[in-house]
Amino acid sequence: MGWLLSKERIPGYEVKTAEHSGYINHFHSRIIILPEYKLGIVILANFDEAVEIARQIATKALELALEEKNIKEYKKGATKVAEQDLQKYIGNYAALGMLGQLVYKKDTFFVKVKYASLRLVANADNTYSIKAYWFGFIPFTPKSLKQLNLSFDTADGRDVIMTKQDGYKLVIGEKITALPLPNDWNALNGTYTIVNPKELPQFISEQVVMQTKNGFLTLDIKAMNKKVQLVILPISATEGIVAGLGIGAGNTVTIKTGNGQQYILYSGLEFKKIK
Repeated sequence: MGWLLSKERIPGYEVKTAEHSGYINHFHSRIIILPEYKLGIVILANFDEAVEIARQIATKALELALEEKNIKEYKKGATKVAEQDLQKYIGNYAALGMLGQLVYKKDTFFVKVKYASLRLVANADNTYSIKAYWFGFIPFTPKSLKQLNLSFDTADGRDVIMTKQDGYKLVIGEKITALPLPNDWNALNGTYTIVNPKELPQFISEQVVMQTKNGFLTLDIKAMNKKVQLVILPISATEGIVAGLGIGAGNTVTIKTGNGQQYILYSGLEFKKIK
């Protein structure tokens, strides 16, 4: 029997595999072994179109098996150090245009964002795979999240969330602390519409929403048909900065009042409160 030795990307993992497949008279077989994890799968099918389907079944089955194995190893203490290290990163984060919260509940770490709860599954390399749930209980995990492994670190005194892309580490979020909100800022919650539409890029909606969440002010913007949630940290009675790291972070948000109206100024745009 001839074996193909290679590295395969299984969502959340990059693993060494030994593989053999065969086909004859409408029958298809596929064997994949993961020597490092002592896992394997055999797929047998009896129809011509089974080649791609068998590959998909094998990939999904191995993904589930790796996750289950890591959970069992965690319970045995194999990833105990990584989990203990993660305790100090519990808190609020400005990450990927969202306000998120890392919490620990029922022996499991979750990242909670606006509409979803993301369960973190410890991997053997001290990274964490993501399993997502709408509204905290409806399971779903988009392909983009399946390929995203997270790690936590402290850089230049900042607690950050990182991921890897093309072999490089990328910082995608920063831990933030809520600051006391001046009275003028507390009155800002509501919906705003653009005052200077000629300055508005086509991919940004004409209305934004300011609201308070978990002690933070957020400015919700729809850009390129996606909802972006900027976290605003007030630094004076009239100015705040966009929290986090990356594009747009550190920009100034200014509030002003005129003719009995409230206004928000951000990135050359001016919005007037309408309700």
